[in-house]
Amino acid sequence: MAFNSPDDYFAALHGHRQAGFGGTPSEYGSGSEYGAHQGFAYGPTPAQQHLLGNSSPLAGDGKGRDGEEEEEDDEEDEDDIPQERGRQRKLWVGMTWCLTWWIPTIFIATCGRMKRPDIQMAWREKVALCLCIFLFSAAIIAFIVVLPILLCPRVYLYAPNEYTYHQGNAGGDDIYMAIYGVVYDVSNFVRTGHGQSATTNAVSTSDMLQYGGKDVSHLFPQPLPERCPGVVQDPLIPLEFNTTEPAGNGIHLSGSLSPVPSSNMAKPNWFQDRVVNRFNSMGYKKGQVAFTLDMLADDAKKENKRWSLIGNEVFDLSNYFFTLTRHPATGAANVPNYAYLGPGIADLFTSYAGQDNTDRFNNNIQPAEFRPALLNCLRNVFKVGVLDTRKSTRCLVSEYLLLSTSIILVIVILAKFLAALQLGSRRSPEDHDKFIICQVPCYTEGEDSLRSTIDSLASLHYDDKRKLIFIICDGNIVGSGNDRPTPRIALDILGVDPKYDPPSRAFKSVAEGGKQLNYGKIYSGLYEHEGHVVPYIVVVKMGNPTEASRPGNRGKRDSQILLLSFLNRIHHATPMSPLELEICHQLRNVIGVDPAFYEYILMVDADTRVMPDSLNRMVSCMLRDSRIIGLCGETQLQNEELSWATMIQVYEYYISHHLAKAFESLFGSVTCLPGCFSIYRIRTSVGGRPVIISDGVIQDY
Repeated sequence: MAFNSPDDYFAALHGHRQAGFGGTPSEYGSGSEYGAHQGFAYGPTPAQQHLLGNSSPLAGDGKGRDGEEEEEDDEEDEDDIPQERGRQRKLWVGMTWCLTWWIPTIFIATCGRMKRPDIQMAWREKVALCLCIFLFSAAIIAFIVVLPILLCPRVYLYAPNEYTYHQGNAGGDDIYMAIYGVVYDVSNFVRTGHGQSATTNAVSTSDMLQYGGKDVSHLFPQPLPERCPGVVQDPLIPLEFNTTEPAGNGIHLSGSLSPVPSSNMAKPNWFQDRVVNRFNSMGYKKGQVAFTLDMLADDAKKENKRWSLIGNEVFDLSNYFFTLTRHPATGAANVPNYAYLGPGIADLFTSYAGQDNTDRFNNNIQPAEFRPALLNCLRNVFKVGVLDTRKSTRCLVSEYLLLSTSIILVIVILAKFLAALQLGSRRSPEDHDKFIICQVPCYTEGEDSLRSTIDSLASLHYDDKRKLIFIICDGNIVGSGNDRPTPRIALDILGVDPKYDPPSRAFKSVAEGGKQLNYGKIYSGLYEHEGHVVPYIVVVKMGNPTEASRPGNRGKRDSQILLLSFLNRIHHATPMSPLELEICHQLRNVIGVDPAFYEYILMVDADTRVMPDSLNRMVSCMLRDSRIIGLCGETQLQNEELSWATMIQVYEYYISHHLAKAFESLFGSVTCLPGCFSIYRIRTSVGGRPVIISDGVIQDY
């Protein structure tokens, strides 16, 4: 019979039932020979005979082991699931297009060589997942890093008790000083000295050390006519400082106050140019002196300080009022007017000292044209700092957001740590007798890796007649460093005669176009290792006759689907492909175990070596809690000291298992099981409903 396409071929299989298969057992012996070799029978025990009932899944009645009732129950569930899945699918597809609309389909088809719409959509979904992860990570970073900066921008503020801590040492290190509300780190400046005379520095390092951590504004008295234009005209009016701090040769008289009119210090802008600008250009500026409203109010009340807040700036007029007490106004002609700020300012800083006088300044100081000049004078001569906004509502919200986030993270980490304690018990469970399939997909692994995996499965502390090593070779391919194809390596390890060549059987693979039609060969027998005699089945995917490159290779997913689909057809008693019929024949007639008896699938990679007690422990967990669908064991690196990358993986593997998965298991929803070492329930223990082999799982996968 000729077929024009793979679909025609598989459609022709619809009329074939398992009961019609007339194959012969392989050369490795019939069921009786197998039982005689082992000394026991592999057929169903009386206690398990009820699993088959009167209708074997090979009889082709279409009812399965549970008959009509099970089929009706399955239909009820399947009627509900697709509706929910359809709504979710529509939402996800819509989100996918919203995230990937900017990628032209023609670009995916030409550059990505993805012609089919379903493959293009799958690629878009992968990109959408990556974008979702990126956007979620960006949102977390924005919440932790960007949002606090927006709510409370970083400011360089120093409360008086913060900069006074930096008093320096004998070497002139770590010396801060405050000058008119600005904090400077003058460590380098102090070590050099300044103010040269004929023979030496007028101001030495030892002279400046006494001012470390202090406000030295009194060492730089401002010439009022130059610093307060429009407010003070008389050059003879000084501002006297009410301080007990020594001045000595550290005082700097500039502008109209300079005793030497021909010196550089006599220039009107000497302080701005030689102190402020120079210190800023040399990087001495650290920030500004900051005060809280509570500090202003307390000092105004307790120390009778005449200061207040205007705008965001703090002005201290204590020295102004001290000068007024030294030079009271007489009203006489030709007598300097020391009350140059006016009565309005005097009232603000006397009656409302220590308060925020911004509104009063804008409303009460008249005329309005005088305010800019007055405010400029206050900034140049009387400014001592700014308002400390580090404890504002915005900053507190930012701090509490970070604090709450930190608390949540600590709670999660602590919960994960406590959850990991459940993995500390090492009690040995009793031996179990459930039938297990140990699936091993292989591709290009070497002999050492394959032998280690197969030997470890054979050496499991589990009844040999209850476990089956099911090896699927994904193509007839020679791996790098190997001297023969991977299937031949696996068969040589198992002791299969190289001359034995079973016929190829057709099956449908997960692939595109003509590659859906695939062929495979089945090998079965017993593997003996260290006193263990374990049955095995090897499926070698050979590919169709037209394949030249990598014949039979369809990927790991196809290998897993091959076994799951076979068990699905066994459960539902639906038509099988020739390859599946051959597998069923080998299990029933050669190995002697009905495939319907297998309850669990242990999926192991071909480069994984399992511990001897692992399988029995995992089965024990499955039996103890029937709600468990799948679980994994801890994965460790065998070559952890191979490189720095493998050393890092040790921690990633450990944290992933003992913290992440242990924490998720508390909620019964482990989100990811590693493909290298996990066990899955084939069907439920009560009712025998398909789980990992259900139609929905296989179709979605």
